[in-house]
Amino acid sequence: MRVAYKYEKHFYFWKTTLKPDFYLPEYKVVIEFWGIMNSEKYRDKMVFKKELYDKHWLRCIDIFAEMFRDPKKKQIDMVKTKKYLTEVLWKLRKN
Repeated sequence: MRVAYKYEKHFYFWKTTLKPDFYLPEYKVVIEFWGIMNSEKYRDKMVFKKELYDKHWLRCIDIFAEMFRDPKKKQIDMVKTKKYLTEVLWKLRKN
């Protein structure tokens, strides 16, 4: 599955600029990779960003580091991540 994307596209919401990790224009979806969940400041920023996306009708696919971390290699399993995103996008395409 080939999907057009923009990396760190700037979204301007009044006095705030957001740069999600990826934007998929065909789906009007942003993808955010959340990696530092042990930081309260980071979690607050995540909530703020998600509220703005909702307010401006942008769907957000959340990816958390622990969802696809390979415990043996201590890194993200990109095959599992890609499979997950493909499944999510197929569901969105049907809607």
